[in-house]
Amino acid sequence: MKQIYHYFILLLCLLSAACDNDDNSPVKAYIIKSDTTFEAKGGNGTIEVSTGNLSVSSDKDWCKVEAEGNIIHITVPQNIDIGGRTALITILADGYELMLPVTQLAPIFIVSSTDPLSFFGNGETIELQVQSSLEVKVTVDDDWIQYEQKENTISFHCTKSDVPLRSTQVKISSGTKTVTLDCKQMCIEGEYTFTYTDTNWDDIDLKTTLTKDPTEENTYILKGDLPFGRELKLKYENNKLAFHAGQYLGTETIDGKEYHLFMTLGYGRLTPAWDYIVDYVAPMTQNKNGDYCFEFDDGKHWGKYFVTRVSISTFTSSTASESSYVEEIEKLAYVILTINKVF
Repeated sequence: MKQIYHYFILLLCLLSAACDNDDNSPVKAYIIKSDTTFEAKGGNGTIEVSTGNLSVSSDKDWCKVEAEGNIIHITVPQNIDIGGRTALITILADGYELMLPVTQLAPIFIVSSTDPLSFFGNGETIELQVQSSLEVKVTVDDDWIQYEQKENTISFHCTKSDVPLRSTQVKISSGTKTVTLDCKQMCIEGEYTFTYTDTNWDDIDLKTTLTKDPTEENTYILKGDLPFGRELKLKYENNKLAFHAGQYLGTETIDGKEYHLFMTLGYGRLTPAWDYIVDYVAPMTQNKNGDYCFEFDDGKHWGKYFVTRVSISTFTSSTASESSYVEEIEKLAYVILTINKVF
């Protein structure tokens, strides 16, 4: 029995020694918390380690690290590259090696539209929405375009022009990315020479003005010493000036009889069209002298017949129709509007 007792005491001593060895073993260092994900604009973050006896290094130059006690301070500059990036931090703490990635997101740069900025007339403003995680810079090549940045909106404003057409470029930049936008300003209100061939095949040049109609959108009024003292309306659409058939021009007494006048569009000796969908159109171009002008040609036509002229036609009714049509009383063929001065 004594022998068993001695063995029991020896076992207790061994167990006690083993427990003492476990209590004295060093505790492995560990990370308590970390802030290691950054937006593209950069910033500061920290890593808290369970011990203050440490050193730290980064495998990327852009990721700066410094140890202070048990806190590691991280400094990351703005990311101007196209994509995101990652650095690996190595921490030596009480003989243990800890590794932790630092991630920085790619910069965001979105412009709501990259279409050309087209200003029509004077004083127009065009707004673009820009989403960017970095600072946005705007560069304008010419001072006739002014801009204002407010939060995520850039407003471009054109000043008054004394020429029919001018163009430039603006650049919107963020980081290493740049969006280049072509810009143009077109002004068509002004003084014109209205050139056409009349019913007698004589070439006519008239001084006229083209001004915006205050009551109809995209509509302009041609005034001057026009046939029968009438004013003709034109539409500006799809970057072209257009005469549309069907404009009512009032009444006129001819040989003692009153007729209703309409602007019609014709081809050869055929009965002219008074349907609005038929048109006679012209984009702005430059002639051989460098003058800006609108030289009209067929736009929309009927069948195989193409529009070659604007006409003033008589009708017996205030509603244009085949039954009320009488004749063309003035033909204006090969029409050219040449800009002399813009308003």
